[in-house]
Amino acid sequence: ADVLDALVKLGEITGKKRRAEQLAARLRNRLGGSQPRSLGLTSVLRRPKALTIIGNKPLIVVGGGSFIGDIMRYAGVSNLAERARIAYPQYGFEQLLSDNPDLLIVAKGVIEEREMASDSNWRRLSAVKNKNIIFVDADVLSRPGPRVVEAIETISRFAHGR
Repeated sequence: ADVLDALVKLGEITGKKRRAEQLAARLRNRLGGSQPRSLGLTSVLRRPKALTIIGNKPLIVVGGGSFIGDIMRYAGVSNLAERARIAYPQYGFEQLLSDNPDLLIVAKGVIEEREMASDSNWRRLSAVKNKNIIFVDADVLSRPGPRVVEAIETISRFAHGR
């Protein structure tokens, strides 16, 4: 919501308010299309347990109260690191193994799938065994701009098969 509000304000500042409002409306409509899958049916829909990895060596994940955490929530996944006191905490591999997420969301360039598949520790995770890993463009995932809707849609489709 903040991203779309900022888009309209930027349109006002640049003299393109009408265009910005139209774009924001289109993006809100796209988000509305994701909501029945991810937000509207939370009592019916199972929210897969997920972790978003944005750093490796050390392992950095997305915690609660973060922009990417909001993306995860809108996409209909349960963030296992939601209770972290900081937005992007360092995560111990032992904790990752203990949490054993249903799926992993990984910023592209952080770690390669073949690296995960060849490492005996990573292979212990259900998400790796079942190939429930999505690699999302880091710019799309981490920049609060109009493409945030693309990140939500991509993760929602991956998590819920729609």
